This record gives sequence, structure tokens and C-alpha cells, in this order.
Amino acid sequence: MLSRTAFIAAIVMLCGVAALPRERGGAAIFLQSTGAPAAKAAPSPSLPADFSLPEAMKALYGNYDPAKKTSTFRLTKKFPHTFFDKPGKVEVHEFLAAGAMDSGAMKVFVLTYAVPAAAPEFTCHACAPVIGAAIFAKKGDAWAVESAEKAYDVLGNWGGPPQASVVRAGTDRGAFELTPGNTNQGETEASTVILVPWKGEIREAFSVETESTEPSDCGDGNQCADKTGEVSFARGANPDYDDLVLTISGTETSAKTGKDVKVQRVQKWKFSDGKYVRVAR
Repeated sequence: MLSRTAFIAAIVMLCGVAALPRERGGAAIFLQSTGAPAAKAAPSPSLPADFSLPEAMKALYGNYDPAKKTSTFRLTKKFPHTFFDKPGKVEVHEFLAAGAMDSGAMKVFVLTYAVPAAAPEFTCHACAPVIGAAIFAKKGDAWAVESAEKAYDVLGNWGGPPQASVVRAGTDRGAFELTPGNTNQGETEASTVILVPWKGEIREAFSVETESTEPSDCGDGNQCADKTGEVSFARGANPDYDDLVLTISGTETSAKTGKDVKVQRVQKWKFSDGKYVRVAR
């Protein structure tokens, strides 16, 4: 399996056709589908009446252009083998904003994507933006940034972000779920990423490949599908975050015979110190 940045580097060399985003599995609080790079996210009816997205973007990035509905900042974090391999100014768009109860209070979950500010166009297959995330909480009469990561990773294609949603990760906990995917030369890869607030930051708590297909012959002339994975949450011992269940099925190449064999297995993961760790059998 290629890493996200390595896969992007590969399709910079040779682009294929972008895959449709996979449907997510689990209890979505709010779902935002990815659209064309120029598309603007519609206001969410789930946002608190006194929450202002322009003010939120200004609090997060220090500026906001009401005409373009964007913010800018200087990206200092480097992402090798992408279009963001050196520092530079980026233009930031919001693509998901939703209110949800978290830790006994209403919070607002916001996802952004950033593209190079100087680029006349950023619409190629390999043009993946920088994803940012933030959670806002009420401080007195005002909304303030509670947790944030302005440059989490480079995800998406055609200049736009991946499909994303806010999910219920515990009885009183919300989390971001992103489901990036790509198809290149007949080979499809998709994954699920869970981001959670942790000690004032937004951290990657879990990431797994959920789809991998190759144009191999199943023996009947049809294309073989490799492994798929379904991610769901289930109550566990942790009072805050639920356990995570990963169900893997499909086919994989046997290390012993070199042939495709059917697989079906379930993995259980528990939340510990800001991330999910696999539970031993």
C-alpha cells in the first residue's frame, strides 16, 4: 500500500481517473460531500444561530476576505512529494461546518482545505489540497478556537478535499471522519481517517485503508476486488471514546502460495492517549 504522499507523487507522473468517494459507515452527525474546487459549501442548518463562519475563519487564520469567502496564511509545514513541499502562502476555503454536542456542550466542528495562493489553476488529478481542522467552543458570549490543526495533511484530488463528516465517536464525543480515495491505471485505493480533539490540537487518532482493488483476473474473466474495510464504533470500557471495529473482507495474495485467497476478519481498537490502538486477540 502506498502512503498518501507517495500515491500523490505517483499520479503526478501518470494520472488516471478519480474514484467516486466511498459511502461512510457509522453515525454521521453531519455529512459534507466534496465538490468541484470552485464550489462553495452551503451554510449548515446545524450551526448555532450566533455562530459566524467569517468570524471563525478570522479567529483561526487572522484574516478573512468576505468577497472571496477565503482566508490566507503562510504554510510553514512541508509535505514532501506534493505541491506543498516548501513553505508558501495558501488560500483557505471552509468545506464543512457543523454544530454538535461534545463534552456536555455545543461545539462547532470546521474543516478547511488550502490551495497555493499564487497558482492560477489547481485542478489536476494530483492537485490535493492541505486539510485543516478546528473545533470552536463558547467562551462567555463569544465563540473561540478550542482545538485546531491548520495543516493536518494533503488529501483529495482535482483541487478539492475528500468526502468528510462529523461522527459520533462516543456518547458525548464528536470526531471528524475523512474518506479520501483515488483510482489510477485501474487500481483503486480508499481510506478512512478519524481526527479527534486532544490537548488543544486536532490529532489523527486512526487511519486505515478501506478499499484496494487491482485489475487482476479472478479466473472467470472478471476483475478481482482486493480487500475492503468497514469502520464502525461500539461501546467499550473508555467512558469518553467508543471502541472502533474494523471489519476486513475480500481477497488478498497469500504469502505462501502467491495466489488470491478469500479473507474475513474483525479487528477491535480502543482509544488510548489521543489515538486508537489495536486490541490483542
